[in-house]
Amino acid sequence: MKRILLTFSISFLIFPFTGAAQGEQRYASGTATDQENNSFEWINYGTQDWTIENAKVETYRDGTEIPQVTDASVWANLTTGAWCYYDNDPTKGKLYNWYAVAGIHDSDPNTPNKEFAPEGWHVPSDAEWIILENYLIANGYNYDGTTTGNKIAKSMSSNDSWTNWTADGAIGNDLTLNNLSGFKALPFGSILNNVFSGFGSEARFWTSTYFGSNRLWHKRFDYRFAHIYSHNEGATHAASVRFVRDSQSEGDIQLNGTVSVENNQVKNVADPTDNQDVATKNYVDSNVNSFSGSYSDLTDTPTSSLAFQLPMLTTAQRDEIVASSGMMIYNVDVNEFQGFQNYEKQLPAEIDQQHLTINNGGGENRAQSFTSSATGELTLVKLPLSVMMESISLSFKIIEGEGVNGTVLFETSYNLTNSNQEWIEFGISGVDVISGNLYTIQLTEENSGCGMPPCYTWGMDTSGNNYSGGQFFYNGTPYSNGEYDSAFITYVSSEELVNEWITLH
Repeated sequence: MKRILLTFSISFLIFPFTGAAQGEQRYASGTATDQENNSFEWINYGTQDWTIENAKVETYRDGTEIPQVTDASVWANLTTGAWCYYDNDPTKGKLYNWYAVAGIHDSDPNTPNKEFAPEGWHVPSDAEWIILENYLIANGYNYDGTTTGNKIAKSMSSNDSWTNWTADGAIGNDLTLNNLSGFKALPFGSILNNVFSGFGSEARFWTSTYFGSNRLWHKRFDYRFAHIYSHNEGATHAASVRFVRDSQSEGDIQLNGTVSVENNQVKNVADPTDNQDVATKNYVDSNVNSFSGSYSDLTDTPTSSLAFQLPMLTTAQRDEIVASSGMMIYNVDVNEFQGFQNYEKQLPAEIDQQHLTINNGGGENRAQSFTSSATGELTLVKLPLSVMMESISLSFKIIEGEGVNGTVLFETSYNLTNSNQEWIEFGISGVDVISGNLYTIQLTEENSGCGMPPCYTWGMDTSGNNYSGGQFFYNGTPYSNGEYDSAFITYVSSEELVNEWITLH
């Protein structure tokens, strides 16, 4: 007997099932338990079931322990799975490195990896995140109710714990309007460059998708923005984790009279006695039979006005239609089902701002502000630096706004040893800049053995040819004559909206 498969991917792509009115408040669809018998809630979004609580396991699926690591120096050198609390504070939620997510539990490359997620669930891929995002966008969960563009972060974020922000649609703008989708992303921060970062201001979630060079894709929610970011970070960074339910064969309806109703399948097609079987048979009769009992009717001319019919298009015809996310067609040129999706793609970092003139130097507590000309992620800053005598440790900060009194967005230490001036690179993580906004680069000496400052030089321009997008600060205040600038280069990675047809399997 031929099996007639009504897979959820087809029903979603042709006739999206919302389960609720557009933008309606969603609540848990059910509960499940993990390998440690912790209960968690989940919600159905179209074709997917997602957990709406962060993972809190301390063991892999088979009971093998995932070690808790509290020492930052140990964490930085890990090559196997580990977890920690943010700030090592049990009230702040669990974070995992990517080795734990991948199930890498020992250093033997020949040992099979463990399963991190509980039975029946898995860590979602980047593609599965995109399906969720597109579903929420299409069903009115953008903050402004529109169905195009990625503006769903607010409806996916919790009603509490986020830092306040005033921009329209930002997660931090009026928390009472958050979490319409019920996803409840919590701002539990992360570990970036071996430092706890972002508690209250961001949520980061690992995906299972490998980017390359020991870097992995993850999703980021930021209190200042309306959209979700896709980033790649190193495996030793730490983030939260959510689960998505495994695909299950019981979504298929088999007309062979052998499979139990517990699997949503018909036990006795000819003469059903179970009430649920009767309902199932009626559904099959009213829908599947309208295909004339043939899977090929999905693409053939229908014999009934009630039949589903996928549009059969050439590539040229497909490219002429106004496509929306979730649309599905059958491409007769290549004989395959194709679906349309849109998502934001992270672009390579490019130089955004720079001031390169160097005719002087100086050190000590100095800072330089700049105006970003792009919206995106600040990924790299280069400064021309050298030591005066002995090596010193510098504190490097990126500060929001102009001057040194704003919010510190990023901070790291650097051991400066070169006596000849060189462009030193500072890799940045977790700093999103907005075009037209001011930010400040600050350097301060943490310790030195040179006896008296300045113990290092930061190349400067004293020609009076001022950098127009910012100003130089000395010991926290703008330099009096206003004619000095410190040299710098900033790199920003932006995003573009990708619209594409993909092959459906």
